[in-house]
Amino acid sequence: MDYERVYKQFIADRRLKEPELLASGEYFEKHHVVPRSLGGGNGSENILALTAEDHLRGHLLLAQIHGGVQWLVIDFITGGREVTPTKRMLRIAASFRAKRAQSFKGVKNPRHDSKVYELDNVDGRKFKGFKFEFKELYGVSAYANFNLMLRGRAVNGWYLKGRRPKIGSVERSSGALNPNASKNIITLYDKNGKSVTGPQTEVLTKLKVCSARFASMRKGCRNHVNGWGLVQGWRSNQL
Repeated sequence: MDYERVYKQFIADRRLKEPELLASGEYFEKHHVVPRSLGGGNGSENILALTAEDHLRGHLLLAQIHGGVQWLVIDFITGGREVTPTKRMLRIAASFRAKRAQSFKGVKNPRHDSKVYELDNVDGRKFKGFKFEFKELYGVSAYANFNLMLRGRAVNGWYLKGRRPKIGSVERSSGALNPNASKNIITLYDKNGKSVTGPQTEVLTKLKVCSARFASMRKGCRNHVNGWGLVQGWRSNQL
């Protein structure tokens, strides 16, 4: 069997299904199309969201193509037995992976930051809750969340309560106080052509689209973020 051809078809098919998976809210895993051990990078063009079962299936195909260290993942699934995993084995292993991930989500994570943070925004909004809740609610990146919560730096107009930054470039360029906020009107489309139009800050917050990823989308580095793109009919074999 031409496993390389099968793998390319598999990736192309899952690219098309990726927006639906991301929009569903179901558990997914990030897959490196070209493994890092084979020179693949962490760029968006090499990352694909897959279900746990599809992720294991992708690694099985990679092992059948390249062999060597690519069999380590499969070796773990089969418990060291020299057999090719059956569909049932992949399904069971995927179920365990998904359940384990869910059991470590949010407050169940042993590394969970139990501190309750209070934040204010220069546009008047307020937040009180856990770090992961803020990240999920406003779609900020993990790095931006770290800068905000632990370093006390303003992010998208948010700052730690009682530590309002001085009026300056950071605050003037954030949220509703951005002098260009009302002029910078954008329209984002989902896979079905549904659109949302409005001020950039308002639209990104509503759709939970990270501003950094939106910037990369405007540069052409990716076609969509969380199932939303800048152009109708954006579905393709790229992120």
